[in-house]
Amino acid sequence: MCLWHPSGWCQALTFGLAANAMVHPYTWRRAFITRHLIPTWHDLLKLKQHHQKWHRSDVIAELDEFRAVKTLPARSLSRFSELADVVFTSTRALHAGYHVPDVTGLFSDRVLLSLSLYMICKYSSRFILFRTAAAHVKYDQERRLVRAWMAGAHVREVRNPDKVEKVREIAMQYGLNPGSFEAKIRLWRRWWPLLP
Repeated sequence: MCLWHPSGWCQALTFGLAANAMVHPYTWRRAFITRHLIPTWHDLLKLKQHHQKWHRSDVIAELDEFRAVKTLPARSLSRFSELADVVFTSTRALHAGYHVPDVTGLFSDRVLLSLSLYMICKYSSRFILFRTAAAHVKYDQERRLVRAWMAGAHVREVRNPDKVEKVREIAMQYGLNPGSFEAKIRLWRRWWPLLP
């Protein structure tokens, strides 16, 4: 029984994630995670909505990254982190209303809860890092506290802060000085509680 959207790429993704993927039964725990916890969190983040093609390519890219670390031991943190990224991209696209693979059915309730909590901690810490850095950069530019706070409140990003080109792209998108923004991110990245 396949719960995927009936297009060829979805079935290819199914076999890329697990060759003998089994769909777990729908329990009250799974209902709480998939219908309350994750959607409420996505509502709080209010990330920018993209078109369906962007979300599909994002899911495919995360699956490719997961396949790249599949050679690591089964209990490695890198592998778990990449799996959480797959869950994030899938649930983000589903939350936006697009037909993409819902990978949450491939995990037991315990694993899904672990992945969801890890995902929420990982992406929330990135979200707060970018907002805080944006507020500090804006304050350094204008020396106005209210405007700085508002600038930070508008930044809604969860990209990888280790990728310099992504950080510069975020700064340009929100009208911040790219050099200052990158310097703040690099400085705070040393002690900020980010998960891999």
